[in-house]
Amino acid sequence: MNFTGKILVVDDEAHIRKYVTLMARTLGRPTVIEAANGQDAVAIFAREKPDLILLDINMPRMDGVETLQAIRALDRDCVIVMLTSLVNRQTVEECARLGANDYLRKDVPQAEMAAQLQRVIEEEFTDEPPAPPVPGP
Repeated sequence: MNFTGKILVVDDEAHIRKYVTLMARTLGRPTVIEAANGQDAVAIFAREKPDLILLDINMPRMDGVETLQAIRALDRDCVIVMLTSLVNRQTVEECARLGANDYLRKDVPQAEMAAQLQRVIEEEFTDEPPAPPVPGP
């Protein structure tokens, strides 16, 4: 995979932003921008127009749900993937209803997160349909 788009990583924890940024860079040569809160993310989005946003749900000041709504008001087509370490079905469903394209667990092993990010990018940014599954024995 050689993704060269622009990615905005939004999380209030610096070590999580760094971790997600490292995972994103395994997918090619993206430009990665970081934001520490939802308010900054909306301002950065308006200025930078990233192709993909990886957005934490639980943040102070402006949480991920509010940030998702604000960004969707500016752009209906940007790919937004919610990040969470807590699986709350109601919140995940609300994010999907509000226009999130997917969600990723940020508490998974590094290889699993990289594979999940690759899957999202392949699904959202390639024109080719995914390869059919290989039949088992």
